[in-house]
Amino acid sequence: MAVSINIRGWKASVVLLVFAAAWGFIRWQASRTLNSDAVAALRPWLISAFAREALEEVAGKPWSQLTKEELQILSDRLLAAGRVQIKSIRARGSGEDIVCRLEVLVDGQPPPDGKTARYFDMGYSVLTGWTCRGEATGLSYFFALF
Repeated sequence: MAVSINIRGWKASVVLLVFAAAWGFIRWQASRTLNSDAVAALRPWLISAFAREALEEVAGKPWSQLTKEELQILSDRLLAAGRVQIKSIRARGSGEDIVCRLEVLVDGQPPPDGKTARYFDMGYSVLTGWTCRGEATGLSYFFALF
């Protein structure tokens, strides 16, 4: 059993116009919430990444064996990790294949590892908003065209 739909003439134009309007609305909704909602989804990822880097410096060493200077440096870095600032955010792709490029500052300075640009694999849905699925590469950002 085959089902065929024949839409011709002005009806085809109306259907095409409705699909174009729906696609345009979804794209507009995604770009409108990029600065606020996407940042809210990405902030926990960034804070945990910078806190993890600070903790890796003392990995394997018991807390009781750290000197006061080491504890002070560690606590300063952990507090600074919570003061992540997203200087700019841009996105490429659509639907489930969105890659965001962030320019990041930690406590008003470049991150400790020196990488100011970070890339994240994101998804956007009108119902759920922005979701972060993990880190991505710069190459995947440049290959995500639309």
